[in-house]
Amino acid sequence: MKVLELNSYDFFSTGNIMLQIADAARKNGIEVYTAAKKTQTSLKKGIKYNHYLIGSRLEHTLNRELSSITDFQDCGSLLATAKFINHIKKINPDIIHIHDIAGYYLNLDLFFGFLKKYKKPVIWTFHCCWAYTGRCIYYDYIKCNKWQTECSHCPQDRNSFPKHLFADFSKHNYLKKKNLFLSLDDLTIVTPSYWLEGEVKKSFFKEKRVVTIHNGINLSDFYPDNSMMLKEKYGITDKIILGVAAVWSNRKGLSTFIELERKLPKGYKIVLIGLNDRQIKELPKGILGLPKTFSVDELRNWYSCAEVFVNPTMEEVLGLVNIEAQACGTPVITYDTGGSVECVSNDTGFIVEQNNVHQLICKIETICEVSKSNYKLACITQSKNFDKDKKYMEYVELYEKIFNQSRRKS
Repeated sequence: MKVLELNSYDFFSTGNIMLQIADAARKNGIEVYTAAKKTQTSLKKGIKYNHYLIGSRLEHTLNRELSSITDFQDCGSLLATAKFINHIKKINPDIIHIHDIAGYYLNLDLFFGFLKKYKKPVIWTFHCCWAYTGRCIYYDYIKCNKWQTECSHCPQDRNSFPKHLFADFSKHNYLKKKNLFLSLDDLTIVTPSYWLEGEVKKSFFKEKRVVTIHNGINLSDFYPDNSMMLKEKYGITDKIILGVAAVWSNRKGLSTFIELERKLPKGYKIVLIGLNDRQIKELPKGILGLPKTFSVDELRNWYSCAEVFVNPTMEEVLGLVNIEAQACGTPVITYDTGGSVECVSNDTGFIVEQNNVHQLICKIETICEVSKSNYKLACITQSKNFDKDKKYMEYVELYEKIFNQSRRKS
Protein backbone atom coordinates (compact mmCIF):
# COMPACT_ATOMS: atom_id res chain seq x y z
CA MET A 1 0.00 0.00 0.00
CA LYS A 2 1.20 3.50 -0.88
CA VAL A 3 0.04 6.60 1.02
CA LEU A 4 0.78 10.23 0.22
CA GLU A 5 0.44 12.76 3.07
CA LEU A 6 0.17 16.49 2.38
CA ASN A 7 0.38 19.48 4.72
CA SER A 8 1.10 23.19 4.42
CA TYR A 9 4.24 22.83 6.56
CA ASP A 10 6.57 19.99 7.56
CA PHE A 11 7.19 21.57 10.97
CA PHE A 12 5.09 23.17 13.73
CA SER A 13 2.22 21.15 15.18
CA THR A 14 0.40 19.91 12.07
CA GLY A 15 3.63 19.29 10.19
CA ASN A 16 4.99 17.21 13.05
CA ILE A 17 1.71 15.30 13.25
CA MET A 18 1.96 14.46 9.54
CA LEU A 19 5.52 13.20 9.91
CA GLN A 20 4.74 11.19 13.05
CA ILE A 21 1.82 9.48 11.32
CA ALA A 22 4.15 8.70 8.40
CA ASP A 23 6.69 7.15 10.79
CA ALA A 24 4.00 5.01 12.44
CA ALA A 25 2.73 3.81 9.06
CA ARG A 26 6.22 2.96 7.78
CA LYS A 27 6.90 0.87 10.90
CA ASN A 28 3.85 -1.14 9.90
CA GLY A 29 5.00 -1.82 6.37
CA ILE A 30 3.19 0.99 4.54
CA GLU A 31 5.08 2.92 1.86
CA VAL A 32 4.51 6.56 2.80
CA TYR A 33 5.35 9.73 0.90
CA THR A 34 5.00 13.21 2.38
CA ALA A 35 4.75 16.69 0.88
CA ALA A 36 4.68 20.29 2.11
CA LYS A 37 5.34 23.73 0.72
CA LYS A 38 8.97 24.70 0.30
CA THR A 39 10.21 27.09 3.00
CA GLN A 40 13.61 28.05 4.39
CA THR A 41 12.82 26.07 7.53
CA SER A 42 11.99 23.00 5.41
CA LEU A 43 15.28 23.29 3.55
CA LYS A 44 17.20 23.63 6.82
CA LYS A 45 15.32 20.68 8.29
CA GLY A 46 16.47 18.60 5.33
CA ILE A 47 13.82 15.86 5.28
CA LYS A 48 14.90 13.67 2.37
CA TYR A 49 13.13 10.34 2.69
CA ASN A 50 10.17 10.26 0.26
CA HIS A 51 9.52 13.95 0.88
CA TYR A 52 8.49 16.52 -1.75
CA LEU A 53 8.63 20.30 -1.38
CA ILE A 54 5.98 22.25 -3.30
CA GLY A 55 6.60 25.49 -5.17
CA SER A 56 8.97 28.33 -4.35
CA ARG A 57 9.00 31.36 -2.10
CA LEU A 58 8.10 33.57 -5.08
CA GLU A 59 5.13 31.39 -6.03
CA HIS A 60 3.84 31.31 -2.45
CA THR A 61 4.18 35.09 -2.16
CA LEU A 62 2.34 35.71 -5.42
CA ASN A 63 -0.42 33.30 -4.39
CA ARG A 64 -0.76 35.01 -1.01
CA GLU A 65 -0.88 38.52 -2.48
CA LEU A 66 -3.29 37.52 -5.24
CA SER A 67 -5.57 35.82 -2.72
CA SER A 68 -5.41 38.80 -0.35
CA ILE A 69 -6.22 41.35 -3.06
CA THR A 70 -9.00 39.40 -4.80
CA ASP A 71 -10.26 37.36 -1.80
CA PHE A 72 -10.31 34.33 -4.10
CA GLN A 73 -8.58 31.89 -1.78
CA ASP A 74 -5.55 29.89 -3.00
CA CYS A 75 -6.11 30.89 -6.62
CA GLY A 76 -2.42 31.06 -7.65
CA SER A 77 0.41 28.48 -7.73
CA LEU A 78 -0.75 26.92 -11.03
CA LEU A 79 2.73 25.76 -12.07
CA ALA A 80 3.63 24.47 -8.59
CA THR A 81 0.34 22.54 -8.41
CA ALA A 82 0.80 21.07 -11.90
CA LYS A 83 4.30 19.86 -10.97
CA PHE A 84 2.99 18.37 -7.72
CA ILE A 85 0.21 16.56 -9.57
CA ASN A 86 2.81 15.03 -11.91
CA HIS A 87 4.73 13.92 -8.82
CA ILE A 88 1.58 12.24 -7.45
CA LYS A 89 1.00 10.45 -10.76
CA LYS A 90 4.53 9.03 -10.64
CA ILE A 91 4.01 7.72 -7.12
CA ASN A 92 0.47 6.49 -7.85
CA PRO A 93 -0.58 6.33 -4.17
CA ASP A 94 -3.49 4.16 -3.10
CA ILE A 95 -4.60 6.78 -0.55
CA ILE A 96 -4.04 10.54 -0.44
CA HIS A 97 -4.10 11.96 3.08
CA ILE A 98 -4.58 15.73 3.28
CA HIS A 99 -3.89 17.77 6.40
CA ASP A 100 -3.87 21.60 6.17
CA ILE A 101 -4.53 22.62 2.57
CA ALA A 102 -4.78 26.40 3.11
CA GLY A 103 -1.49 28.25 3.02
CA TYR A 104 -0.98 29.77 -0.44
CA TYR A 105 0.97 26.85 -1.89
CA LEU A 106 -1.62 25.06 -4.08
CA ASN A 107 -4.27 26.01 -6.58
CA LEU A 108 -7.54 24.65 -5.18
CA ASP A 109 -9.34 24.28 -8.51
CA LEU A 110 -6.49 22.43 -10.18
CA PHE A 111 -5.69 20.18 -7.23
CA PHE A 112 -9.23 19.12 -6.39
CA GLY A 113 -10.04 18.75 -10.07
CA PHE A 114 -7.21 16.22 -10.21
CA LEU A 115 -8.41 14.41 -7.06
CA LYS A 116 -11.89 14.05 -8.55
CA LYS A 117 -10.49 12.40 -11.69
CA TYR A 118 -7.94 10.31 -9.76
CA LYS A 119 -10.78 8.46 -8.02
CA LYS A 120 -8.62 7.08 -5.21
CA PRO A 121 -9.66 7.33 -1.55
CA VAL A 122 -8.92 10.66 0.14
CA ILE A 123 -8.53 11.10 3.89
CA TRP A 124 -8.66 14.69 5.10
CA THR A 125 -7.68 15.58 8.67
CA PHE A 126 -9.29 18.85 9.70
CA HIS A 127 -6.92 20.69 12.06
CA CYS A 128 -9.20 23.74 11.98
CA CYS A 129 -12.56 24.83 10.53
CA TRP A 130 -11.35 26.38 7.26
CA ALA A 131 -12.63 23.63 4.95
CA TYR A 132 -16.32 24.38 5.51
CA THR A 133 -16.32 28.17 5.93
CA GLY A 134 -16.11 31.01 3.46
CA ARG A 135 -12.80 32.09 4.96
CA CYS A 136 -12.38 31.55 8.71
CA ILE A 137 -10.17 28.97 10.32
CA TYR A 138 -12.18 29.55 13.54
CA TYR A 139 -15.46 31.33 14.21
CA ASP A 140 -16.23 30.82 17.92
CA TYR A 141 -14.60 34.07 19.04
CA ILE A 142 -16.81 36.17 16.76
CA LYS A 143 -19.81 33.88 17.42
CA CYS A 144 -20.67 33.37 13.74
CA ASN A 145 -22.70 30.42 12.48
CA LYS A 146 -23.23 31.49 8.88
CA TRP A 147 -21.19 28.50 7.73
CA GLN A 148 -24.09 26.23 8.71
CA THR A 149 -26.16 27.66 5.84
CA GLU A 150 -24.09 29.94 3.59
CA CYS A 151 -21.28 32.37 4.34
CA SER A 152 -21.55 36.02 3.25
CA HIS A 153 -20.66 39.48 4.60
CA CYS A 154 -17.94 37.94 6.75
CA PRO A 155 -17.68 39.58 10.21
CA GLN A 156 -14.12 38.28 10.69
CA ASP A 157 -11.24 40.76 10.99
CA ARG A 158 -9.79 41.41 7.52
CA ASN A 159 -6.25 40.87 8.83
CA SER A 160 -6.94 37.46 10.31
CA PHE A 161 -5.72 34.46 8.34
CA PRO A 162 -6.46 34.14 5.48
CA LYS A 163 -6.55 37.92 5.21
CA HIS A 164 -8.39 39.91 2.53
CA LEU A 165 -7.68 43.54 1.78
CA PHE A 166 -10.65 44.78 -0.17
CA ALA A 167 -13.73 42.94 -1.44
CA ASP A 168 -15.58 40.31 0.58
CA PHE A 169 -16.03 37.17 -1.50
CA SER A 170 -16.75 34.85 1.41
CA LYS A 171 -19.97 33.68 -0.27
CA HIS A 172 -18.08 32.86 -3.47
CA ASN A 173 -15.38 31.02 -1.49
CA TYR A 174 -17.98 29.08 0.49
CA LEU A 175 -19.84 27.91 -2.62
CA LYS A 176 -16.60 27.13 -4.42
CA LYS A 177 -15.32 25.01 -1.54
CA LYS A 178 -18.65 23.23 -1.27
CA ASN A 179 -18.60 22.37 -4.97
CA LEU A 180 -14.95 21.31 -5.07
CA PHE A 181 -14.77 19.35 -1.83
CA LEU A 182 -18.07 17.52 -2.18
CA SER A 183 -17.03 16.37 -5.67
CA LEU A 184 -14.79 13.75 -4.01
CA ASP A 185 -16.76 10.51 -3.92
CA ASP A 186 -14.48 8.55 -1.59
CA LEU A 187 -13.72 11.06 1.15
CA THR A 188 -13.15 10.28 4.83
CA ILE A 189 -12.83 13.24 7.21
CA VAL A 190 -10.82 12.83 10.41
CA THR A 191 -11.26 15.31 13.26
CA PRO A 192 -8.88 15.59 16.25
CA SER A 193 -11.77 16.09 18.68
CA TYR A 194 -15.38 15.05 19.15
CA TRP A 195 -16.26 18.74 19.30
CA LEU A 196 -14.99 19.32 15.75
CA GLU A 197 -16.71 16.14 14.55
CA GLY A 198 -19.98 17.62 15.81
CA GLU A 199 -19.29 20.90 13.99
CA VAL A 200 -18.47 19.12 10.73
CA LYS A 201 -21.77 17.26 10.92
CA LYS A 202 -23.56 20.63 10.94
CA SER A 203 -21.72 21.74 7.79
CA PHE A 204 -22.07 20.86 4.11
CA PHE A 205 -19.90 17.80 4.87
CA LYS A 206 -22.68 16.28 6.98
CA GLU A 207 -23.26 13.42 4.50
CA LYS A 208 -19.58 12.46 4.40
CA ARG A 209 -17.92 9.87 6.61
CA VAL A 210 -16.43 11.53 9.72
CA VAL A 211 -14.30 9.84 12.40
CA THR A 212 -12.41 11.23 15.39
CA ILE A 213 -8.78 10.43 16.12
CA HIS A 214 -7.27 12.59 18.85
CA ASN A 215 -3.81 13.98 18.24
CA GLY A 216 -1.03 12.52 20.36
CA ILE A 217 2.16 13.67 22.06
CA ASN A 218 5.56 12.10 22.50
CA LEU A 219 5.62 10.89 26.10
CA SER A 220 9.37 10.44 25.94
CA ASP A 221 9.61 14.24 25.59
CA PHE A 222 7.02 15.20 28.22
CA TYR A 223 7.29 13.80 31.74
CA PRO A 224 7.82 15.23 35.27
CA ASP A 225 11.13 17.07 35.42
CA ASN A 226 12.30 17.97 38.90
CA SER A 227 14.82 20.56 37.74
CA MET A 228 14.34 24.01 39.25
CA MET A 229 16.89 25.53 36.87
CA LEU A 230 14.45 27.93 35.17
CA LYS A 231 12.96 29.17 38.44
CA GLU A 232 16.47 29.91 39.64
CA LYS A 233 17.47 31.51 36.33
CA TYR A 234 14.59 33.99 36.45
CA GLY A 235 14.61 34.41 40.23
CA ILE A 236 11.06 33.13 40.68
CA THR A 237 10.02 32.20 44.21
CA ASP A 238 6.24 32.44 43.77
CA LYS A 239 3.95 29.73 42.41
CA ILE A 240 4.03 29.70 38.62
CA ILE A 241 0.85 30.05 36.57
CA LEU A 242 1.90 28.96 33.08
CA GLY A 243 0.48 29.68 29.64
CA VAL A 244 1.86 28.37 26.33
CA ALA A 245 0.79 29.11 22.76
CA ALA A 246 2.37 29.00 19.31
CA VAL A 247 0.80 32.38 18.51
CA TRP A 248 -0.67 34.58 21.23
CA SER A 249 -3.75 36.75 20.72
CA ASN A 250 -6.89 37.59 22.68
CA ARG A 251 -8.43 34.55 20.96
CA LYS A 252 -5.82 32.42 22.74
CA GLY A 253 -6.39 34.18 26.07
CA LEU A 254 -3.71 36.88 26.21
CA SER A 255 -6.14 39.52 27.51
CA THR A 256 -7.34 37.04 30.17
CA PHE A 257 -3.80 36.63 31.52
CA ILE A 258 -3.37 40.42 31.66
CA GLU A 259 -6.58 40.66 33.68
CA LEU A 260 -5.44 37.75 35.87
CA GLU A 261 -2.21 39.58 36.68
CA ARG A 262 -4.22 42.53 38.00
CA LYS A 263 -6.59 40.44 40.11
CA LEU A 264 -4.51 37.54 41.44
CA PRO A 265 -3.35 37.93 45.04
CA LYS A 266 0.35 37.96 45.89
CA GLY A 267 2.29 34.73 45.76
CA TYR A 268 1.75 33.92 42.07
CA LYS A 269 3.90 34.51 38.99
CA ILE A 270 2.40 34.32 35.49
CA VAL A 271 4.78 33.01 32.81
CA LEU A 272 3.74 33.12 29.15
CA ILE A 273 5.70 31.32 26.42
CA GLY A 274 5.34 31.98 22.69
CA LEU A 275 5.02 35.78 22.61
CA ASN A 276 6.45 38.05 19.93
CA ASP A 277 8.76 40.98 20.72
CA ARG A 278 5.98 43.59 20.67
CA GLN A 279 3.78 41.57 23.02
CA ILE A 280 6.66 41.05 25.44
CA LYS A 281 7.34 44.81 25.56
CA GLU A 282 3.67 45.63 26.18
CA LEU A 283 3.13 43.12 29.00
CA PRO A 284 2.55 44.30 32.57
CA LYS A 285 5.71 44.05 34.66
CA GLY A 286 4.18 41.30 36.77
CA ILE A 287 4.12 38.84 33.83
CA LEU A 288 7.24 37.09 32.59
CA GLY A 289 6.89 36.97 28.79
CA LEU A 290 9.12 34.67 26.74
CA PRO A 291 9.42 33.97 23.01
CA LYS A 292 8.57 30.65 21.47
CA THR A 293 11.02 27.92 22.38
CA PHE A 294 12.02 25.06 20.12
CA SER A 295 13.70 23.30 23.05
CA VAL A 296 11.60 20.39 24.30
CA ASP A 297 13.80 20.21 27.41
CA GLU A 298 13.07 23.85 28.29
CA LEU A 299 9.34 23.45 27.65
CA ARG A 300 9.20 20.30 29.76
CA ASN A 301 10.95 22.11 32.60
CA TRP A 302 8.45 24.99 32.49
CA TYR A 303 5.49 22.60 32.49
CA SER A 304 7.00 20.69 35.41
CA CYS A 305 7.84 23.64 37.64
CA ALA A 306 4.47 25.32 37.09
CA GLU A 307 1.87 24.89 39.81
CA VAL A 308 -1.01 25.23 37.35
CA PHE A 309 -1.27 25.32 33.56
CA VAL A 310 -3.97 27.76 32.43
CA ASN A 311 -5.47 27.67 28.93
CA PRO A 312 -8.13 30.43 28.65
CA THR A 313 -8.55 29.87 24.92
CA MET A 314 -11.67 31.11 23.12
CA GLU A 315 -11.20 28.82 20.09
CA GLU A 316 -9.59 25.38 20.22
CA VAL A 317 -9.84 22.15 18.24
CA LEU A 318 -8.12 20.03 20.90
CA GLY A 319 -5.28 21.67 22.84
CA LEU A 320 -2.13 19.53 22.89
CA VAL A 321 -0.57 21.97 25.37
CA ASN A 322 -3.08 20.73 27.95
CA ILE A 323 -1.87 17.17 27.43
CA GLU A 324 1.81 18.13 27.48
CA ALA A 325 1.30 19.89 30.83
CA GLN A 326 -0.52 16.89 32.28
CA ALA A 327 2.21 14.53 31.07
CA CYS A 328 4.59 16.62 33.20
CA GLY A 329 2.30 16.16 36.22
CA THR A 330 0.74 19.63 36.14
CA PRO A 331 -3.05 20.15 36.49
CA VAL A 332 -4.87 22.17 33.83
CA ILE A 333 -7.57 24.83 33.96
CA THR A 334 -9.21 25.61 30.63
CA TYR A 335 -12.17 27.60 29.44
CA ASP A 336 -15.17 25.59 28.29
CA THR A 337 -14.09 25.91 24.67
CA GLY A 338 -14.24 23.51 21.73
CA GLY A 339 -12.16 20.34 22.08
CA SER A 340 -10.00 21.74 24.89
CA VAL A 341 -12.38 20.22 27.45
CA GLU A 342 -11.73 16.71 26.06
CA CYS A 343 -8.25 16.83 27.59
CA VAL A 344 -9.34 17.66 31.14
CA SER A 345 -11.15 15.50 33.70
CA ASN A 346 -12.29 16.15 37.27
CA ASP A 347 -9.08 14.52 38.52
CA THR A 348 -6.71 16.53 36.34
CA GLY A 349 -8.00 20.10 36.65
CA PHE A 350 -11.02 22.27 36.02
CA ILE A 351 -13.20 23.54 33.17
CA VAL A 352 -14.27 27.15 33.62
CA GLU A 353 -16.94 29.23 31.92
CA GLN A 354 -15.50 31.48 29.19
CA ASN A 355 -14.45 34.97 30.35
CA ASN A 356 -15.21 34.13 33.99
CA VAL A 357 -11.94 35.37 35.45
CA HIS A 358 -13.30 35.26 39.02
CA GLN A 359 -13.99 31.54 38.68
CA LEU A 360 -10.59 31.06 37.05
CA ILE A 361 -8.88 32.63 40.08
CA CYS A 362 -10.93 30.47 42.46
CA LYS A 363 -9.83 27.29 40.67
CA ILE A 364 -6.19 28.40 40.64
CA GLU A 365 -6.36 28.98 44.38
CA THR A 366 -8.11 25.63 44.91
CA ILE A 367 -5.33 23.70 43.16
CA CYS A 368 -2.60 25.59 44.99
CA GLU A 369 -4.28 25.14 48.38
CA VAL A 370 -4.63 21.35 48.09
CA SER A 371 -1.22 21.09 46.33
CA LYS A 372 -0.35 20.16 42.79
CA SER A 373 0.95 16.79 44.02
CA ASN A 374 -2.64 15.64 44.62
CA TYR A 375 -3.28 15.88 40.87
CA LYS A 376 0.06 14.57 39.60
CA LEU A 377 -0.68 10.84 39.23
CA ALA A 378 -4.08 11.42 37.59
CA CYS A 379 -2.53 13.91 35.17
CA ILE A 380 0.20 11.50 34.11
CA THR A 381 -2.34 8.69 33.72
CA GLN A 382 -4.62 10.93 31.64
CA SER A 383 -1.77 11.90 29.30
CA LYS A 384 -1.16 8.24 28.44
CA ASN A 385 -4.51 8.23 26.64
CA PHE A 386 -2.87 10.62 24.16
CA ASP A 387 0.35 8.68 23.57
CA LYS A 388 1.25 9.38 19.93
CA ASP A 389 2.31 5.77 19.36
CA LYS A 390 -1.20 4.63 20.23
CA LYS A 391 -3.12 7.49 18.59
CA TYR A 392 -1.30 7.33 15.27
CA MET A 393 -1.75 3.58 15.09
CA GLU A 394 -5.42 4.48 14.67
CA TYR A 395 -4.44 6.16 11.39
CA VAL A 396 -2.60 3.02 10.32
CA GLU A 397 -5.72 0.99 11.03
CA LEU A 398 -7.80 3.54 9.07
CA TYR A 399 -5.42 3.30 6.10
CA GLU A 400 -5.72 -0.48 6.10
CA LYS A 401 -9.51 -0.39 6.39
CA ILE A 402 -9.97 2.11 3.57
CA PHE A 403 -7.42 0.37 1.35
CA ASN A 404 -9.16 -2.98 1.76
CA GLN A 405 -12.56 -1.42 1.08
CA SER A 406 -11.18 0.22 -2.06
CA ARG A 407 -9.76 -3.08 -3.33
CA ARG A 408 -13.08 -4.83 -2.85
CA LYS A 409 -14.86 -2.10 -4.82
CA SER A 410 -12.43 -2.44 -7.72
